[in-house]
Amino acid sequence: MKFVNGTKEGQLFGQQNSVLNIICTVNSGQPQSTLELKLRNISIMSNYSDSIKHSFIPRRHDHLKRVMCIADNSFHRLAMNIQLHIYLSPLVHVYAEPSAEADEGTNITLVCRYESNVNENVLRWKRNNSIFLNAQNRNLTLTNVSKDDTGNYYCVVENKIGIGTDMIKVTVFYKPRVIEDSSTLEVESKIGKPSFIFLAIVSKTKPFISWTFYPGGKKGNWNVQDLEEEIYNVSSTIVPYDTSHLGWYGARVRNDIGSLDLNIELIGFKVYVFPSKMVYNTSNVIELTCHVSHQNVSNFSNTWVHFYGGIEIRTLQGKVENSLSKLQIPFCDYRDTGTYTCRWSSSSETHSSSSEIYVRSHPVLTALRTSQRFGKTELEVCFYSFPIPIEALWFYKDKTISQTRLIVGINVQETEVMLLVNKKRVMVNGFITSHLIDGLMSTDIELYSCQVRNIMGNLDVSFLNINNSRNLTRSNEKDDRNNNWLIFCLIGSFSTILIVTLSFLYFRYSKRNCRGSSGRIDIRREQEVGSRNSSRSSSHSYAEVDSVYYHTVEWRNYTTEAPITANIDASGNADVSIGSRESDKTGDGTDQTQNEEATQSYMELV
Repeated sequence: MKFVNGTKEGQLFGQQNSVLNIICTVNSGQPQSTLELKLRNISIMSNYSDSIKHSFIPRRHDHLKRVMCIADNSFHRLAMNIQLHIYLSPLVHVYAEPSAEADEGTNITLVCRYESNVNENVLRWKRNNSIFLNAQNRNLTLTNVSKDDTGNYYCVVENKIGIGTDMIKVTVFYKPRVIEDSSTLEVESKIGKPSFIFLAIVSKTKPFISWTFYPGGKKGNWNVQDLEEEIYNVSSTIVPYDTSHLGWYGARVRNDIGSLDLNIELIGFKVYVFPSKMVYNTSNVIELTCHVSHQNVSNFSNTWVHFYGGIEIRTLQGKVENSLSKLQIPFCDYRDTGTYTCRWSSSSETHSSSSEIYVRSHPVLTALRTSQRFGKTELEVCFYSFPIPIEALWFYKDKTISQTRLIVGINVQETEVMLLVNKKRVMVNGFITSHLIDGLMSTDIELYSCQVRNIMGNLDVSFLNINNSRNLTRSNEKDDRNNNWLIFCLIGSFSTILIVTLSFLYFRYSKRNCRGSSGRIDIRREQEVGSRNSSRSSSHSYAEVDSVYYHTVEWRNYTTEAPITANIDASGNADVSIGSRESDKTGDGTDQTQNEEATQSYMELV
């Protein structure tokens, strides 16, 4: 007698959930024997032959069970045992330490254990339908748990026989929270009318709510309504009876785990401006939107006020539709930089909000200046630039003599400069750069020019107009004073003291600035003074800035006042301060002549 597929050790191997065949054979004598298979002393099959076969699908409980094969012909009885060895798929068990129910902010460790006589190939964790890719250990630790950690967690173990899974439900008890991102609620209110407050609260258990702070008015009771699982609607009312009852109110929502403080603001009339801050490029369209919390603004008028450097520049009108006002400024330039305040006014009150606007443009000339000190001539260019300047080129007879990468504080200094915006003088932060010439070359200054660059474009100016009779007279006067000083020193001590006093005054009033003083020729115009392009010819040299070529030529016409006669002092400085006079941004190009004002056109390479 033998088991056909058994081992010499008396074992029969199979796999869980796969068909296993048990075949027993015997050399039967006379008479013919009966073959029978028994499992746990229970007959599972018998026949009258020399062979018997039983096929079945083994389960986990069949592992290590014994099967007996018995042959009996009434004269002799023969029996043989064989042990079933079933390879098992994982039987997984998951439990939590210390508990699967925890308060918010605590830690939970999930432990995965499995039973099998085959090592696992893969062990992974899942939460709902998401796989924890970084959690392949038998322990999964959840730290500082919150509401979002609530869910079903699965441990999945796989070996060559099959896959085993077990699940545990994790419940996190949390304090109340508002469904919206903010715990601050703005409520539109009218004096003497009830203001209705509605909030959706998420809480594991039913919350309780109470008032904590209130400036006045009549407060209603809080109502809590169960909307769906863990979501509640809380509501109440406030009736303000005067403006002092508007403002901030406080409420506290509490459950068994903790509490949440709510901030509720009663708004009588609030103005919103969008965007609150924005940076534009020259020629962009500035678009600002202003709306108010009240729907009825029939008793209010709307205006926009433009401030620059703390000075009111102009008043603008937006397009008003119901409680919305839209302001559009086409083809903006640097003069449109500033604060735009949206105002809603009635006979008794005014409400407003503001937006900060910045316009990036090419550098803008504000002043030219020359000075002669210690036998040298210094050429200075004062300008406004946003963004900051990056390079300055100096030319002599249109040939480059200096090209410098500008570093603020080293070779270009910050200073206060004056812009003329809509006929208003505005002091803003600007820059000053300079070039030093050996010798008193006043007659040769007109051959020098300077180009300042930023990432938006170029400023190109020459010193042609600054070298006039005033400069020569000033230079000659300085030379005469130097000669007289020598003569006076020979005359006597009194003259010496007088000359020392004059020298002290000279150095005192030769300080460097770009604000405009009695020692300057104040010319109310912008970049047109000293433009190399406008003062030379119509041919242009195109320069490369950071591998970007600027070939765009921009024509602008400005109406500017005639130069004001400068007062000549003893300092030996000749300055030209140039500010922009606001005019229509798009001129028609025609010449205009007036008794008190001169029209000047310039071409600027940007």
